[in-house]
Amino acid sequence: MTRHPVDSSGTDAALLHGIEDPGTVTRFWARVQRGPGCWIWTGGKSGEYGQFMHQRRRLLAHRFSWHLANEEPCPKGMVIRHRCDTPPCVRPDHLELGSVSQNVRDTYERNRRGSKTWPTGTERPNAVLDDETVAEMRRAARGGRSIRSLAAELGIARSTAHRAIRGAGWPHVSEPPVPGARKGHPHRNHFARNNPDVVARARRLRDQGLSLQQVADRLGITKTAAFRCCRTQSKEIPQ
Repeated sequence: MTRHPVDSSGTDAALLHGIEDPGTVTRFWARVQRGPGCWIWTGGKSGEYGQFMHQRRRLLAHRFSWHLANEEPCPKGMVIRHRCDTPPCVRPDHLELGSVSQNVRDTYERNRRGSKTWPTGTERPNAVLDDETVAEMRRAARGGRSIRSLAAELGIARSTAHRAIRGAGWPHVSEPPVPGARKGHPHRNHFARNNPDVVARARRLRDQGLSLQQVADRLGITKTAAFRCCRTQSKEIPQ
């Protein structure tokens, strides 16, 4: 499935003109290696996708192939997707129309972002986490832990924790991403003392001898919020 933008109407016009020109069609297929499965484009490329020059325009090879098979322009707002999940493939029956949202969903579901162009997880040379840790972080975030507190606990950058918990760079981890995970910004900490789970954890940490600042850093809240959690008196809040 292509992640390239939809071609303009001018490009579609160039595609249709090419279909009517036998020489252009012959030149196109001369750059295709046909196999029992995918038909691989062997000409120029843009990233992982085939690129075909026609009338001084750079056209996506798989898009040109779709036009050859269907003899009509791609509907506005639609893209040409790969059923086979092989970007350089131009075999017509491996291509289909789809929306941009379907294309993006396929990108994550089929782990296309884990290609040689977009290494993910531990394949990234600067990775500081592993799949198991990311899964635990997501479970903790889903349970109410803030990104800030998890980053502090693991000793990693907040941006690293943010990407791992919300899904960027780790689409293959079994534990689903948490798009709505709390960042732990100070202006949200006035909710902390009304959260029984946060209050209980704050008290346990204080009982273990941690300072208010250490409790705040561990839970991703301000020192003031930690103080208020520890002084809150409520029989309904578990210890």
